[in-house]
Amino acid sequence: MRSRRGVCAPILAALSVALASANDCAPEIEACNATSCTSLSCPSTTTELSPTVGDLAGSLTYLNLASNSLTTLPDAIGALTGLTYLRLGGNSLTALPEALGSLTLLERLYVDDNSLASLPNAIGSLTALTSVRLYDNALAGLPETISGLTLLPTLDLEHNALLSLPDSLAELVQLSVLNLFHNELTELPREIGRLTGLTALDVRENAITVFPESMADLTQMQSLSWDTAEVTCGPAQVGAVSTGLSPCPSPPPSPPPSAPPAPVSGSALVGTGSSSSSGSGNGGGGGGGGSGGGKVADGLTAPANANGDQALPLKDEEVAGIAIAVAFAVLGCICMSYCLYRAWAARASIAPNPHKGSAGDAERAGAPAAEPDDDPGQSSPSEGDHERSAEETVQGDDLEGVAVHQGPEESTGDGEQSPAGGSSPMSQATEVSIEGGSRAPSPLIGPARTSPPPGPPTPPDGAPRSGAASPRPNYLPTNYVY
Repeated sequence: MRSRRGVCAPILAALSVALASANDCAPEIEACNATSCTSLSCPSTTTELSPTVGDLAGSLTYLNLASNSLTTLPDAIGALTGLTYLRLGGNSLTALPEALGSLTLLERLYVDDNSLASLPNAIGSLTALTSVRLYDNALAGLPETISGLTLLPTLDLEHNALLSLPDSLAELVQLSVLNLFHNELTELPREIGRLTGLTALDVRENAITVFPESMADLTQMQSLSWDTAEVTCGPAQVGAVSTGLSPCPSPPPSPPPSAPPAPVSGSALVGTGSSSSSGSGNGGGGGGGGSGGGKVADGLTAPANANGDQALPLKDEEVAGIAIAVAFAVLGCICMSYCLYRAWAARASIAPNPHKGSAGDAERAGAPAAEPDDDPGQSSPSEGDHERSAEETVQGDDLEGVAVHQGPEESTGDGEQSPAGGSSPMSQATEVSIEGGSRAPSPLIGPARTSPPPGPPTPPDGAPRSGAASPRPNYLPTNYVY
């Protein structure tokens, strides 16, 4: 005799298989596939949807999964590209798959009474939607892609946890009913006035205190519900609704951010400094300063104002102007220093010799410098002995036998002759005598480079010459360049 456990075991196994098949809606899917049905409703005991639902892609247009215990949806649901009606209300869904974006023909989507915390970005691809139910969820926000639902006339977001609404909501130009009852909103989008077709708006049980001024553009508004004790200011008239609100004061201008001023690059100066280690610490104005050049430019910022706030840094044009001014100032200092140095050098090099003129004087006077004498025992005439007279015969085709005489000479007590008046030979005129007549005084004709006639012996160096005129002192250095 078999035991009871042995008899009940096959029965329990059959029941578990039956229950398992009943929880994933597989029998209903198989039966629908066999008949090419267009609508499918799963029993209320369904806890998950079988991936075989994708086999109904060719015919299914209506899928009812409401009032079940679903927590997720398979990606195979994206294969139902002919679906136009999808009911998912009354489940425990926490998210929708991105594959839902493939249902481009979907017109009605009911996902109310679930636990959705967010919507997939793919919802913006459901451009054929005309009705959406998202109330009684846990949505904290909406994706920016919701702007793709341009045919949507009604959006029900009641009883969620919305903190804000995206600005893209203003792109829903066909929207006529917007239900935001019982959320956590503190403000409405500033662009809400672009929803010119809006006729009903419910913002009760939120934290909204101000209506944006753009709401005055909602000229089609017929029903506006808000907490009169919470909203303090806004447009006095919104469409056909008189709010009785006073205009909101203009907000004070926000102070500029107190960001530290950006340092000015050293390249803004006249030269660009090199980053080599040898140039660190030098100025960067001339290009060889290195990192020091950046430090110089970093200080070119506007000073702080009276409140202690750091002002904005100088502009590139201002920095360039300052750099050019500094460059010109340095150049002027260099030129002035050079001029002062040359003047000092000229004064330091003046050393007049009362006994002897310079070779430069003889050259500027037009007389050739005396050539050195090979005989050391005989004194050679110096540059200062121009007082002696010279008489030479000019040889030439037109002036044959012409004798050139210097001006009248005077005898001194020592037997030495000097020009009358003690003036230099350069300042006297010459008299030219020609056989057969005389001519008026003419300019000095330079003597030929011959040895001068012998004269009285030259006194030794340092001994004073009696009756000799003092040579003209030399006030300029011999190396002075005009």
